[in-house]
Amino acid sequence: KQWYQRRVRGVAVSSFGSLSSSLMGSSRLPFIAAQEGMMPQFLALIQNSTGTPIVSLMFIGASAFLCVWSSSISKLISYVGFLSWFWWGLCFLAVPILRLKMPHSPRQFKVFMGFPVLATLSTVYLVVGPFFVTPIPCLAWI
Repeated sequence: KQWYQRRVRGVAVSSFGSLSSSLMGSSRLPFIAAQEGMMPQFLALIQNSTGTPIVSLMFIGASAFLCVWSSSISKLISYVGFLSWFWWGLCFLAVPILRLKMPHSPRQFKVFMGFPVLATLSTVYLVVGPFFVTPIPCLAWI
């Protein structure tokens, strides 16, 4: 029983750490978009003492609240999972495409081509698979 409680605590701490880093990373997206002029300028405000884009964090929180309020949390989780794997798949696909289109371009490091190809195929499975289980929610995001 103790090993089970330790495992549950470990998963909870890991999930909290993942949530924290995801929130801090995703709050930078509206912040940078506002600096580039693609979103309202007030999202580019930062807190002076910590350098945190607090307005952008509140924007992300309000957006998440509106998504959960208008639907169920399970639908939101499935939407986020679908979209995040879709975008990760495009990132994985970019590696072989750029390697073929710009073979002599300087790179910081090279990876074995099998890794991005395997990652791309895996994400294709993770993105296309839900269409066969629940096609209507998946089509809502296309």
